[in-house]
Amino acid sequence: MLNVPPQIVRRKEDIRFEFEEFLAEHEKALPRDIEPEQAELLEKLRSPFKNPGSIVPGLKELPLKALLNLPWKPYFQIMLLIFMLYIPSFVLLGVGFKFLGIPLGPIIIVLVIGTLGFWAGAFTLKFSFSLFQHLLEVARFPWIAEAVRDPLESAYRKNRTKKTLTLALLLMGLPTVLFIVKFFDQLSNGSTSGSSAILGLVLSILSLLFVVPAQAVLLLSLIMSQKNTRIYDHLLQPIKNRVVGYNEGFESILTKNNYEVVMILGDTPGHSIRELGDIPLIGLASLVLVLNAFVYNLMIPIIGEVSDLLIKAQNNNAPVIGWLVTRFSPIGFLFFMLLLVTVLASLTTIVLPLIKLWWVIRKFRLKALSELDPFLFDEITDTALGRKEKMEEEAHVVFALREYIYQMKTSPIDPIRLAQITILYTFYVWKGLPKIAG
Repeated sequence: MLNVPPQIVRRKEDIRFEFEEFLAEHEKALPRDIEPEQAELLEKLRSPFKNPGSIVPGLKELPLKALLNLPWKPYFQIMLLIFMLYIPSFVLLGVGFKFLGIPLGPIIIVLVIGTLGFWAGAFTLKFSFSLFQHLLEVARFPWIAEAVRDPLESAYRKNRTKKTLTLALLLMGLPTVLFIVKFFDQLSNGSTSGSSAILGLVLSILSLLFVVPAQAVLLLSLIMSQKNTRIYDHLLQPIKNRVVGYNEGFESILTKNNYEVVMILGDTPGHSIRELGDIPLIGLASLVLVLNAFVYNLMIPIIGEVSDLLIKAQNNNAPVIGWLVTRFSPIGFLFFMLLLVTVLASLTTIVLPLIKLWWVIRKFRLKALSELDPFLFDEITDTALGRKEKMEEEAHVVFALREYIYQMKTSPIDPIRLAQITILYTFYVWKGLPKIAG
């Protein structure tokens, strides 16, 4: 202002504020439908180590989509702080088990499985939401993006922290009751003195409070995995509708609608539906670890008893169960049964709908090839017999389209990756868990 000559009169028309560059840079990083004070809170969460006091208010007030819109670094820093609250529970459990006269082996098992499940759930929450969000931002095919927008908004606009924390706290009533039963059992057996048993019971129950935040993350991951499966089903539905319309109708494959279906089911970089196939695969893979970690956290007081029961079945040569226990080890067998139930539940919610879609798309491809092949056959025959000097330009285009349709993917999920996940978990259950369980 000192450099402006005093004789020059400033007018309103001369005053400009240009925020276009600022908005273009920060607009995508700011989620919609949040209050101004929430935006300030969200900005503090970008540096959680510098603003630890903002973590609890942020988790309580911000919608889930705002938290998952954070960059990867602050998101994992927040999850690391939550995980650090999980660690003291094992210290208290170790002291409590020692006073109660309980072996410490189950604590190590739950620590390993709980750690794997926690980070698998934390990663899946962020990764799946990021893939869906990328689909909406790119919007190469608006008819697919529009099918996902409303269910995605409905699933992630709520704040689920209070609900999951409350439910996780209520579920801690189960191990509390089991610890009380264990307390009276140890007293009746004379395994420990009354004062030691009371102290061990208090410490064991107190440790469950530190398990609650981790259980809330596991529970949130389970809830959102189910909702992500439904959102993915909404994503596939318009593709299925277009394919069914062609399969049962009389329209030609040479239409814009059908060409878009062929393109999105092909291998075109940036357009293929296979790029979103990681959503159900990651959900299926993490669901196993998350569910087992969730169950083991609840069952820790009686894991020893379950192990003893299975050892008796092994020693008595019980049919089927005795053989399985021999192959897996007692705790490994328990994990195997939980794994089997989890995989069956995952197959019914994720894989079976994909099999139905695969059958419809396969029929679409066969019909498209049967429509194009006669035309190409006539063109090739006429050229070979000398009826035409050369093939029509349209025939070259149709031939290229025919090759593209032939290479079209009939499954939105890469079967090789599905096989890799299956082999990985088979190795984990067969070899890894017996070593963890000892």
